[in-house]
Amino acid sequence: MSSSGDIGFDRFWVAYPRRQAKREAWKAWCALKPSPDLVETIVRSVDAHRAQWDDPRFIPLPATFLRGERWLDEIVTYAERVAITREERERAVQVYRSAGGCRHQPACHSMAECIGVLVRGWRRAERGE
Repeated sequence: MSSSGDIGFDRFWVAYPRRQAKREAWKAWCALKPSPDLVETIVRSVDAHRAQWDDPRFIPLPATFLRGERWLDEIVTYAERVAITREERERAVQVYRSAGGCRHQPACHSMAECIGVLVRGWRRAERGE
């Protein structure tokens, strides 16, 4: 795929934990035309995202990661996800259901992710962030 010798794509491909649809990933990479700094940012982001990709079923395809600029997504570790109190979870579920689902942009991939985003937002607001 990287016949042009694009070392940046090779670095991304080796770092990415879900190596499927390489041709589509290569097309997304070529459309992105990343600078050396962006290559570094993307590869570092993939390493950081591993902390939240604890279930391989929910790792986006490489092309999806690139086209969606997912290296800009917030990194949420397992410890942060499980630290939600029962009261926070119940409040978030009520908000989620009363809204008819996720209202975040871009939309969360699951109810659990949406609940986490809601709770982290409330906590940031309480801290004045």
